[in-house]
Amino acid sequence: MKFVLLAGLSLACACAQAQTMYRCGNVYQDRPCDAGKAGRAVGSTGTGAPAGRSAVNDAECAQRGKDSLKIVWAREGGATEERLLAEAATAAQKRLVQDVYRRRSAASQVQAAVEADCIAEKEKAERDAALAAADAVRAQREGRSPSVTGDAVPQPAADPDADARVRSQEAAQEAERKKTSCAQYNAQLDSLRVRERTGGSASTMDSLNEQRRSLRDQMSRAGC
Repeated sequence: MKFVLLAGLSLACACAQAQTMYRCGNVYQDRPCDAGKAGRAVGSTGTGAPAGRSAVNDAECAQRGKDSLKIVWAREGGATEERLLAEAATAAQKRLVQDVYRRRSAASQVQAAVEADCIAEKEKAERDAALAAADAVRAQREGRSPSVTGDAVPQPAADPDADARVRSQEAAQEAERKKTSCAQYNAQLDSLRVRERTGGSASTMDSLNEQRRSLRDQMSRAGC
């Protein structure tokens, strides 16, 4: 993606606090501009898990989360959604730009949400495929056509344990999704605690308290 190349950002930062980004000409980076080069700070990654660090084990979803960070930083540097859409090379990149621009959270929270949505999409696709296979098995036993549309579904051999395996797979996927989400929430909560111990102005502490309450509400809804 052109906007990824223009961003030129390092994703290796392991600090738990906010990371300031700098615009040096047309390049965005996580350190001040080189001597003699005009530049300015354009924003930060905000609170939550360290930018570029992910609790997601799926490589594709982790990469999508990292790409979302670059889009957030470009937005903080003044890039418009229209410009990044024009620079996106694929339909998937365009969808990610649109997704990020509709989220107004801190960069690390956008990353976590994008990764969680990616995992959920994959799990849904796996469930749909498993349900289609189970329906094909039942259809064969009942002597009817599978209740799916599109290309014909191959008729597998009858398998009386198919439904049980589908339910077991769904339960395992749900447990993994919850584990991933809770790990992300706990990382963000740890980061807030570090910032609270560091201290700051009254308005800063009020903001951190409000973020912590909001985060705990999300964790409660997720069952963490």
